[in-house]
Amino acid sequence: MRSLLLFLIFLLLAFPLFYFVYKFGDPDQISHDFYHYYALYDQFDLIKTKPPFNMRFIGAFFIYLLYQSGIYYNTDTRFDDYALYMKEEVWFAAVFFNFLMVATTATLIAKVYTRYFETNTPKQPLNAVLAGTVYLMGYGTMFFDLMPVTEAFSTCLFVIMLGLFLKRSYWLLPVLLLCVFQREFLLLLILLLPWLYRPGYFERFDRLVTITAVALFIAYFVIRSTWFYNPELHHQTNLGAMLYQMQSLGVSTMVMLRQSLISLNLLLIYALVVAFKYWTTGTYYRKGARLILAILVVAFGVTLAGGLGTNFGRMFYLATPLVACLLVKEAASLTTVSGQPTKN
Repeated sequence: MRSLLLFLIFLLLAFPLFYFVYKFGDPDQISHDFYHYYALYDQFDLIKTKPPFNMRFIGAFFIYLLYQSGIYYNTDTRFDDYALYMKEEVWFAAVFFNFLMVATTATLIAKVYTRYFETNTPKQPLNAVLAGTVYLMGYGTMFFDLMPVTEAFSTCLFVIMLGLFLKRSYWLLPVLLLCVFQREFLLLLILLLPWLYRPGYFERFDRLVTITAVALFIAYFVIRSTWFYNPELHHQTNLGAMLYQMQSLGVSTMVMLRQSLISLNLLLIYALVVAFKYWTTGTYYRKGARLILAILVVAFGVTLAGGLGTNFGRMFYLATPLVACLLVKEAASLTTVSGQPTKN
Protein backbone atom coordinates (compact mmCIF):
# COMPACT_ATOMS: atom_id res chain seq x y z
CA MET A 1 0.00 0.00 0.00
CA ARG A 2 2.86 2.38 0.74
CA SER A 3 4.41 1.71 -2.68
CA LEU A 4 1.05 2.23 -4.37
CA LEU A 5 0.57 5.52 -2.55
CA LEU A 6 4.04 6.66 -3.64
CA PHE A 7 3.27 5.68 -7.23
CA LEU A 8 0.00 7.67 -7.19
CA ILE A 9 1.78 10.69 -5.71
CA PHE A 10 4.43 10.62 -8.44
CA LEU A 11 1.78 10.07 -11.13
CA LEU A 12 0.07 13.27 -10.00
CA LEU A 13 3.34 15.16 -9.80
CA ALA A 14 4.42 14.03 -13.28
CA PHE A 15 1.01 14.48 -14.95
CA PRO A 16 1.52 18.14 -15.99
CA LEU A 17 4.79 17.18 -17.71
CA PHE A 18 3.07 14.27 -19.48
CA TYR A 19 0.17 16.38 -20.68
CA PHE A 20 2.45 19.15 -21.93
CA VAL A 21 4.55 16.71 -23.95
CA TYR A 22 1.48 14.96 -25.38
CA LYS A 23 -0.38 18.15 -26.32
CA PHE A 24 2.50 20.37 -27.48
CA GLY A 25 5.23 17.89 -28.38
CA ASP A 26 6.54 18.06 -31.96
CA PRO A 27 8.61 15.11 -33.23
CA ASP A 28 10.43 17.35 -35.73
CA GLN A 29 11.61 19.70 -33.01
CA ILE A 30 12.09 17.66 -29.86
CA SER A 31 11.94 13.95 -30.65
CA HIS A 32 13.11 13.17 -34.16
CA ASP A 33 14.01 9.58 -33.17
CA PHE A 34 10.27 8.93 -32.90
CA TYR A 35 10.29 8.43 -36.67
CA HIS A 36 12.81 5.61 -36.29
CA TYR A 37 10.75 3.84 -33.63
CA TYR A 38 7.34 4.39 -35.24
CA ALA A 39 7.25 1.02 -37.05
CA LEU A 40 8.06 -0.76 -33.78
CA TYR A 41 5.32 1.04 -31.89
CA ASP A 42 2.75 0.66 -34.65
CA GLN A 43 3.33 -2.91 -35.89
CA PHE A 44 6.32 -4.12 -33.90
CA ASP A 45 8.12 -4.44 -37.21
CA LEU A 46 11.81 -5.20 -36.63
CA ILE A 47 12.50 -5.28 -40.38
CA LYS A 48 11.27 -1.80 -41.28
CA THR A 49 12.99 -0.27 -38.27
CA LYS A 50 16.63 0.58 -38.98
CA PRO A 51 19.45 -0.67 -36.71
CA PRO A 52 20.31 0.09 -33.97
CA PHE A 53 16.79 1.32 -33.18
CA ASN A 54 15.32 -2.14 -33.79
CA MET A 55 17.68 -3.54 -31.15
CA ARG A 56 15.92 -1.46 -28.47
CA PHE A 57 12.72 -3.40 -28.69
CA ILE A 58 11.87 -4.33 -25.09
CA GLY A 59 10.36 -1.01 -24.05
CA ALA A 60 9.01 -0.59 -27.58
CA PHE A 61 7.12 -3.88 -27.22
CA PHE A 62 5.20 -2.54 -24.21
CA ILE A 63 4.33 0.61 -26.16
CA TYR A 64 3.09 -1.61 -28.99
CA LEU A 65 0.89 -3.53 -26.52
CA LEU A 66 -0.46 -0.29 -25.07
CA TYR A 67 -1.29 0.96 -28.57
CA GLN A 68 -3.01 -2.34 -29.39
CA SER A 69 -5.09 -2.05 -26.21
CA GLY A 70 -6.85 0.98 -27.67
CA ILE A 71 -6.12 3.31 -24.74
CA TYR A 72 -6.19 6.82 -26.18
CA TYR A 73 -7.14 10.36 -25.14
CA ASN A 74 -8.41 12.34 -28.11
CA THR A 75 -7.78 16.08 -27.97
CA ASP A 76 -6.30 18.79 -30.15
CA THR A 77 -2.51 18.47 -30.14
CA ARG A 78 0.52 19.70 -32.04
CA PHE A 79 0.77 16.18 -33.47
CA ASP A 80 -2.42 16.76 -35.50
CA ASP A 81 -0.18 18.27 -38.18
CA TYR A 82 1.31 14.82 -38.76
CA ALA A 83 -2.00 12.91 -38.82
CA LEU A 84 -1.86 12.43 -42.60
CA TYR A 85 0.97 9.90 -42.37
CA MET A 86 1.27 8.94 -38.68
CA LYS A 87 -1.31 7.89 -36.09
CA GLU A 88 -1.78 10.09 -33.06
CA GLU A 89 -2.81 6.97 -31.12
CA VAL A 90 0.75 5.68 -31.51
CA TRP A 91 2.16 9.00 -30.30
CA PHE A 92 -0.15 8.90 -27.27
CA ALA A 93 0.76 5.28 -26.46
CA ALA A 94 4.48 6.11 -26.49
CA VAL A 95 4.16 9.25 -24.35
CA PHE A 96 1.68 7.63 -21.95
CA PHE A 97 3.86 4.55 -21.44
CA ASN A 98 6.86 6.76 -20.73
CA PHE A 99 4.72 8.73 -18.26
CA LEU A 100 4.00 5.48 -16.40
CA MET A 101 7.72 4.61 -16.48
CA VAL A 102 8.68 8.03 -15.10
CA ALA A 103 6.29 7.59 -12.15
CA THR A 104 7.58 4.04 -11.62
CA THR A 105 11.18 5.24 -11.70
CA ALA A 106 10.45 7.95 -9.13
CA THR A 107 8.74 5.35 -6.89
CA LEU A 108 11.70 2.98 -7.14
CA ILE A 109 14.13 5.82 -6.42
CA ALA A 110 12.22 6.55 -3.22
CA LYS A 111 12.39 2.90 -2.16
CA VAL A 112 16.08 2.53 -3.04
CA TYR A 113 16.87 5.72 -1.15
CA THR A 114 15.07 4.57 2.00
CA ARG A 115 16.81 1.22 2.02
CA TYR A 116 20.36 2.10 0.97
CA PHE A 117 20.97 5.86 1.23
CA GLU A 118 19.00 7.08 4.25
CA THR A 119 21.42 7.91 7.09
CA ASN A 120 19.06 9.49 9.58
CA THR A 121 17.73 7.49 12.52
CA PRO A 122 14.80 7.11 12.62
CA LYS A 123 14.33 7.12 8.85
CA GLN A 124 12.70 10.18 7.31
CA PRO A 125 10.02 9.15 4.75
CA LEU A 126 9.93 12.64 3.26
CA ASN A 127 13.57 12.30 2.22
CA ALA A 128 12.61 9.34 0.06
CA VAL A 129 9.74 11.29 -1.52
CA LEU A 130 12.16 14.16 -2.10
CA ALA A 131 14.59 11.85 -3.91
CA GLY A 132 11.87 10.78 -6.34
CA THR A 133 10.71 14.37 -6.76
CA VAL A 134 14.26 15.53 -7.49
CA TYR A 135 14.33 13.10 -10.41
CA LEU A 136 11.05 14.55 -11.72
CA MET A 137 12.60 18.03 -11.62
CA GLY A 138 15.53 17.05 -13.80
CA TYR A 139 15.77 18.58 -17.27
CA GLY A 140 15.99 15.17 -18.90
CA THR A 141 12.83 13.80 -17.31
CA MET A 142 10.74 15.99 -19.57
CA PHE A 143 13.02 16.35 -22.58
CA PHE A 144 14.44 12.80 -22.66
CA ASP A 145 12.37 10.36 -20.58
CA LEU A 146 8.89 11.66 -21.42
CA MET A 147 9.63 11.92 -25.11
CA PRO A 148 8.25 8.98 -27.19
CA VAL A 149 11.59 7.17 -27.43
CA THR A 150 13.40 4.63 -25.22
CA GLU A 151 14.97 6.64 -22.39
CA ALA A 152 12.15 6.28 -19.84
CA PHE A 153 12.24 2.48 -19.77
CA SER A 154 16.05 2.55 -19.82
CA THR A 155 16.20 4.89 -16.80
CA CYS A 156 13.71 2.69 -14.98
CA LEU A 157 15.81 -0.35 -15.83
CA PHE A 158 18.88 1.35 -14.35
CA VAL A 159 17.23 2.04 -10.99
CA ILE A 160 16.09 -1.60 -10.88
CA MET A 161 19.66 -2.71 -11.56
CA LEU A 162 20.99 -0.28 -8.93
CA GLY A 163 18.61 -1.69 -6.32
CA LEU A 164 19.52 -5.29 -7.17
CA PHE A 165 23.23 -4.47 -7.01
CA LEU A 166 22.96 -2.82 -3.60
CA LYS A 167 20.86 -5.75 -2.40
CA ARG A 168 23.54 -8.14 -3.70
CA SER A 169 20.85 -10.05 -5.56
CA TYR A 170 21.82 -12.53 -8.27
CA TRP A 171 18.63 -11.57 -10.10
CA LEU A 172 20.77 -8.74 -11.41
CA LEU A 173 22.55 -11.13 -13.79
CA PRO A 174 19.51 -12.01 -15.98
CA VAL A 175 18.34 -8.38 -15.82
CA LEU A 176 21.68 -7.37 -17.37
CA LEU A 177 20.67 -9.34 -20.46
CA LEU A 178 17.83 -6.87 -21.05
CA CYS A 179 20.39 -4.10 -21.57
CA VAL A 180 21.58 -5.70 -24.82
CA PHE A 181 18.14 -5.13 -26.32
CA GLN A 182 17.25 -1.92 -24.54
CA ARG A 183 20.27 0.30 -23.84
CA GLU A 184 23.82 -1.04 -23.97
CA PHE A 185 25.22 1.97 -22.08
CA LEU A 186 23.66 0.59 -18.89
CA LEU A 187 26.18 -2.27 -19.00
CA LEU A 188 29.00 0.26 -18.73
CA LEU A 189 27.24 1.98 -15.83
CA ILE A 190 26.79 -1.23 -13.89
CA LEU A 191 30.44 -2.12 -14.49
CA LEU A 192 31.51 0.92 -12.48
CA LEU A 193 29.61 -0.08 -9.34
CA PRO A 194 31.72 -3.06 -8.15
CA TRP A 195 34.97 -1.18 -8.77
CA LEU A 196 34.11 2.27 -7.42
CA TYR A 197 31.13 1.96 -5.08
CA ARG A 198 32.46 -1.03 -3.14
CA PRO A 199 36.26 -0.71 -3.38
CA GLY A 200 38.06 -3.33 -1.33
CA TYR A 201 35.02 -5.63 -1.29
CA PHE A 202 35.42 -7.37 -4.63
CA GLU A 203 33.55 -10.55 -3.76
CA ARG A 204 32.11 -13.40 -5.85
CA PHE A 205 28.98 -11.37 -6.62
CA ASP A 206 31.05 -8.45 -7.89
CA ARG A 207 33.16 -10.74 -10.06
CA LEU A 208 30.08 -12.32 -11.61
CA VAL A 209 28.51 -8.93 -12.29
CA THR A 210 31.72 -7.72 -13.93
CA ILE A 211 32.19 -10.83 -16.07
CA THR A 212 28.53 -10.89 -17.13
CA ALA A 213 28.45 -7.19 -18.03
CA VAL A 214 31.68 -7.43 -20.06
CA ALA A 215 30.51 -10.56 -21.89
CA LEU A 216 27.13 -9.01 -22.71
CA PHE A 217 28.72 -5.79 -23.94
CA ILE A 218 30.97 -7.78 -26.27
CA ALA A 219 27.92 -9.75 -27.41
CA TYR A 220 26.08 -6.50 -28.12
CA PHE A 221 29.00 -5.21 -30.16
CA VAL A 222 29.13 -8.45 -32.20
CA ILE A 223 25.35 -8.51 -32.77
CA ARG A 224 25.32 -4.83 -33.74
CA SER A 225 28.21 -5.43 -36.17
CA THR A 226 26.60 -8.43 -37.87
CA TRP A 227 22.85 -9.14 -37.75
CA PHE A 228 21.93 -5.56 -36.88
CA TYR A 229 24.62 -3.87 -38.95
CA ASN A 230 23.83 -0.44 -40.39
CA PRO A 231 26.39 0.89 -42.92
CA GLU A 232 25.15 4.43 -42.29
CA LEU A 233 26.41 4.11 -38.71
CA HIS A 234 29.60 2.20 -39.51
CA HIS A 235 31.54 4.63 -37.31
CA GLN A 236 29.71 3.28 -34.24
CA THR A 237 30.67 -0.37 -34.79
CA ASN A 238 34.25 -0.03 -36.03
CA LEU A 239 36.88 0.27 -33.30
CA GLY A 240 39.28 2.26 -35.47
CA ALA A 241 36.57 4.74 -36.45
CA MET A 242 35.52 5.11 -32.82
CA LEU A 243 39.08 5.86 -31.70
CA TYR A 244 39.44 8.41 -34.51
CA GLN A 245 36.19 10.14 -33.50
CA MET A 246 37.38 10.45 -29.92
CA GLN A 247 40.01 12.92 -31.12
CA SER A 248 37.36 15.55 -31.82
CA LEU A 249 34.12 16.76 -30.24
CA GLY A 250 32.39 16.96 -33.60
CA VAL A 251 30.72 20.20 -32.45
CA SER A 252 32.02 23.48 -31.08
CA THR A 253 33.21 23.46 -27.49
CA MET A 254 30.80 26.24 -26.52
CA VAL A 255 27.82 24.41 -28.00
CA MET A 256 28.75 21.25 -26.10
CA LEU A 257 29.28 23.16 -22.85
CA ARG A 258 26.06 25.15 -23.16
CA GLN A 259 23.96 22.10 -23.98
CA SER A 260 25.52 20.08 -21.15
CA LEU A 261 24.94 22.81 -18.56
CA ILE A 262 21.28 23.00 -19.57
CA SER A 263 20.64 19.26 -19.42
CA LEU A 264 22.65 18.49 -16.27
CA ASN A 265 20.85 20.76 -13.80
CA LEU A 266 20.59 18.06 -11.10
CA LEU A 267 24.29 17.29 -11.39
CA LEU A 268 25.14 20.97 -10.94
CA ILE A 269 23.00 21.14 -7.79
CA TYR A 270 24.68 17.98 -6.49
CA ALA A 271 28.12 19.50 -7.15
CA LEU A 272 27.14 22.69 -5.32
CA VAL A 273 25.93 20.76 -2.26
CA VAL A 274 29.10 18.64 -2.19
CA ALA A 275 31.29 21.74 -2.54
CA PHE A 276 29.38 23.52 0.25
CA LYS A 277 29.75 20.55 2.58
CA TYR A 278 33.44 20.23 1.81
CA TRP A 279 34.13 23.91 2.51
CA THR A 280 32.01 24.06 5.67
CA THR A 281 32.48 20.66 7.31
CA GLY A 282 35.22 18.93 5.35
CA THR A 283 33.01 15.87 4.87
CA TYR A 284 31.01 14.47 1.97
CA TYR A 285 30.18 11.02 0.63
CA ARG A 286 33.41 10.35 -1.24
CA LYS A 287 32.42 7.03 -2.81
CA GLY A 288 29.33 8.59 -4.31
CA ALA A 289 31.19 11.60 -5.69
CA ARG A 290 33.89 9.35 -7.14
CA LEU A 291 31.28 7.20 -8.87
CA ILE A 292 29.45 10.20 -10.35
CA LEU A 293 32.73 11.57 -11.70
CA ALA A 294 33.50 8.21 -13.31
CA ILE A 295 30.05 8.08 -14.92
CA LEU A 296 30.63 11.57 -16.32
CA VAL A 297 33.92 10.49 -17.88
CA VAL A 298 32.43 7.30 -19.34
CA ALA A 299 29.38 9.13 -20.73
CA PHE A 300 31.64 11.73 -22.35
CA GLY A 301 33.89 9.02 -23.81
CA VAL A 302 30.93 7.11 -25.27
CA THR A 303 29.54 10.36 -26.72
CA LEU A 304 32.84 11.03 -28.48
CA ALA A 305 33.33 7.43 -29.66
CA GLY A 306 29.82 7.22 -31.06
CA GLY A 307 29.92 10.62 -32.74
CA LEU A 308 26.81 11.60 -30.78
CA GLY A 309 27.42 15.35 -30.86
CA THR A 310 25.65 17.13 -28.00
CA ASN A 311 24.02 13.99 -26.59
CA PHE A 312 26.43 13.87 -23.65
CA GLY A 313 23.75 15.04 -21.22
CA ARG A 314 21.28 12.55 -22.64
CA MET A 315 23.70 9.67 -22.04
CA PHE A 316 24.51 10.77 -18.51
CA TYR A 317 20.84 11.23 -17.64
CA LEU A 318 20.33 7.48 -17.54
CA ALA A 319 22.23 7.56 -14.24
CA THR A 320 19.99 10.28 -12.76
CA PRO A 321 18.35 7.92 -10.20
CA LEU A 322 21.76 7.58 -8.55
CA VAL A 323 22.35 11.36 -8.70
CA ALA A 324 18.95 11.98 -7.08
CA CYS A 325 19.70 9.57 -4.21
CA LEU A 326 23.17 10.99 -3.60
CA LEU A 327 21.94 14.59 -3.79
CA VAL A 328 19.27 14.04 -1.12
CA LYS A 329 21.72 12.02 0.99
CA GLU A 330 24.20 14.91 0.97
CA ALA A 331 21.55 17.57 1.53
CA ALA A 332 19.88 15.64 4.37
CA SER A 333 23.08 15.68 6.40
CA LEU A 334 23.08 19.49 6.29
CA THR A 335 20.26 19.38 8.84
CA THR A 336 22.48 17.80 11.51
CA VAL A 337 23.63 19.80 14.48
CA SER A 338 26.35 22.30 13.62
CA GLY A 339 29.77 20.89 14.30
CA GLN A 340 28.45 17.32 14.15
CA PRO A 341 28.20 16.51 10.44
CA THR A 342 27.09 13.10 9.29
CA LYS A 343 30.09 10.81 8.89
CA ASN A 344 30.35 9.15 5.49
